[in-house]
Amino acid sequence: MRVILGLPYDEKIDLWSLGCIVAELCSGEVLFPNEAVAMILARIVAVLGPIETEMLKKGQETHKYFTKEYDLYHLNEESNEIEYIITEESSLEEQLQVSDELFLDFVRTLLEINPLRRPTALEALNHPWLSSSSYN
Repeated sequence: MRVILGLPYDEKIDLWSLGCIVAELCSGEVLFPNEAVAMILARIVAVLGPIETEMLKKGQETHKYFTKEYDLYHLNEESNEIEYIITEESSLEEQLQVSDELFLDFVRTLLEINPLRRPTALEALNHPWLSSSSYN
């Protein structure tokens, strides 16, 4: 997300990647499939919720995918026209088709859009799902 928007990133980007991998191992499907970056962003927003305006404001690449009003768009290459993208709301539960709340919370925590709220690796290791008795 931060790379796409042109924001600085740190080691917490690896926690995002881990969240995607764990979700994909669970479902057998790519969590955010699409070839166009704008469509990947639309899928992220649909599953995880909106991207904070503060992040969009600071992104050096935000203008490539969002209007000045922060509406998501892409350029139709055939017609060379701007098309607005309306996201269809979904959820992690729907994508993964699991009901284990601790597991869903673990993945959701790793996939926190704002890295300031995303856990560190050590914090992630302390998540209750990893120490739950049903998995020991």
